[in-house]
Amino acid sequence: MTALSGPGSRLGRDCCLRNTLTPPAVDFLGSPFCDRAIRRLSPVSLCKQAWGSAARSLRVMASTHSLGRLTFAIDGDHPGAGQLRAEFPRQATTTPDIGFRFVDRLPGLDNPRTTDFGEASQVAYRVGAGRITYQVTRRTNRWDVAIVATPGRSIPPLVQRLRNFNYLSRDELIAKSVIYGPMDHLAHIAGLDRGQSLAHASSVARDGRGVALFAEGGVGKTSTALKLVLEHGWSLLGDDLAVLADDGTIHAHPKRMQIYAYNLAGDPVLRHRLLSSRSPIDRLHFEYHARRYGPKSSRRRVSAEQLLGPGRTANQATLALAVLLRRIDSGDLRAHELDREHVVEEITRVILHEIDPYRPVLAGLEALGITTILPSESALATRTSAVIRSALAQARVLEVSVPPSTVPAQVVGILQSHLDSALS
Repeated sequence: MTALSGPGSRLGRDCCLRNTLTPPAVDFLGSPFCDRAIRRLSPVSLCKQAWGSAARSLRVMASTHSLGRLTFAIDGDHPGAGQLRAEFPRQATTTPDIGFRFVDRLPGLDNPRTTDFGEASQVAYRVGAGRITYQVTRRTNRWDVAIVATPGRSIPPLVQRLRNFNYLSRDELIAKSVIYGPMDHLAHIAGLDRGQSLAHASSVARDGRGVALFAEGGVGKTSTALKLVLEHGWSLLGDDLAVLADDGTIHAHPKRMQIYAYNLAGDPVLRHRLLSSRSPIDRLHFEYHARRYGPKSSRRRVSAEQLLGPGRTANQATLALAVLLRRIDSGDLRAHELDREHVVEEITRVILHEIDPYRPVLAGLEALGITTILPSESALATRTSAVIRSALAQARVLEVSVPPSTVPAQVVGILQSHLDSALS
């Protein structure tokens, strides 16, 4: 008669075999069906506990991701880490430039000093931002970022979504806080060591040639880029941020798009793409916020692939046309050649403004006499300008003056001949 348990038993052999199971099989171990079987056979519960611990260890292994030439790691089993991993392409294992690690408790600071943004020592600073508190440590060849998710009130998931105009879950909000907190400014600073710079732009590609639309928020870069993709055969490289390399390559920035209600004005196709697959409550929430608080107070975060469909994104291109969109209070929509150095200075100015919380953290550190962690603003501006200047060296440079009543189709129309030249 076969023994019920032990290394040589059938059950023992089955438990050992679980060391070779794939992740879907691991998930089965937590299913109700498996739990009922385990309650009947108590020896197996010990095996499940051991395997569950091993499975959790597998799940929390750091993953490596890329952003142009930059690599970064995401470590930890917090659901917010999973949301963060979903936004960025995975990279073959390599030594990362930045490590983001979700932890239960932040490491201690040596001789911490209080600042306006949090705390700091000679080698690290700690910031509270949104749904997270994070600690940045500058090491010789990399940046380490320890992240703690701020404890939240225990409220139903739907109530959590309804309470913010993004309609995001708590874990999605945590991931967003990481991206717009430590990730943006550290990716820019660390990227300069790799010969690349972030820029506040929407970018598109076609036939290996890239076009970047630089602008401050609300001028129309996102709507114009979407018009080019959906109606003119271009592919999206990125929205909100572009990655410019010193060899003239523009790399994709896969951060999810933020589509506002004003992006949908007069565009039923884009409205359908964004909202048709969402729940009735989600759609009602979107429309209510847009009407109650205005079109800038209702938005959704969505991946480019989900919004645009397959085959409408690109990984990189050679920058052929750089367009500076500038809002004017009155006058006509027009495009004209612009001094290249002026464009470099403007792109530099805007990106240093966008990479919050670089400036307030730097001001707090400098007030304490700490100058060894973050570069000064003048040094960062000089290095940023150098990379952008090199990136734009072979590109044509234009400025488009955009009056308030302009719609994206008009911007595309005035750019059409320049877009055709960029492809030739």
